[in-house]
Amino acid sequence: LAVCKPLKNPGVEAVITQNLGEIALKNYDIPLTKKYITYSLSVFQQTGSFDGQASCLRALAICHMQEKNYTLAKTLADSALLIDKKYGFKREEAATLRVLSCIYYATNDVKKGFEYDDQSEIILEAMIKDVISQQSANLEKKYETTKKENEIMQLKNEKQIQQLTIQKKNLFNYILMGGAFLFLVLLFFVYRNYNQKRVLQEQRIS
Repeated sequence: LAVCKPLKNPGVEAVITQNLGEIALKNYDIPLTKKYITYSLSVFQQTGSFDGQASCLRALAICHMQEKNYTLAKTLADSALLIDKKYGFKREEAATLRVLSCIYYATNDVKKGFEYDDQSEIILEAMIKDVISQQSANLEKKYETTKKENEIMQLKNEKQIQQLTIQKKNLFNYILMGGAFLFLVLLFFVYRNYNQKRVLQEQRIS
């Protein structure tokens, strides 16, 4: 945090302060958490970071719930929920609904606690389904790509085999034609030799 102050980057400073607040909250240091998160919230409001505002409001709601100030905790959580729903921060919305559920349980309103708990579960289940669906789509796409690549490779191999077959046939035809030509040449010489001998014999007889 001390390193970021000279950089004069409020956004980075707010995120680091928020992280420090979350660490303090995990250590159950509520006063320190409120100090860090309140500062981050003011910076996020100045910079217009709505997701930052929503998460800070939720964290402050948890702090006040721990201090048993349920009215203020509910007000802060409701404000966070409005931002979550408006900008579609589903993961943050599920977390805020869980906080509201805990607030209502703490105030002995079990019915409301169950309602918010169920809403949180529905969002989380939908998010899980989306992730699974996306992963399935990616796997299917990868499978189709691999299948097409294999088909292309198979076609290339078949084409190569076909070309080799054609080359072999052409070579055989060339050899056959060459053999036929040589046979004709040989036959010509044999015939000519025979014809010459026959003429010589006729000349001797006459």
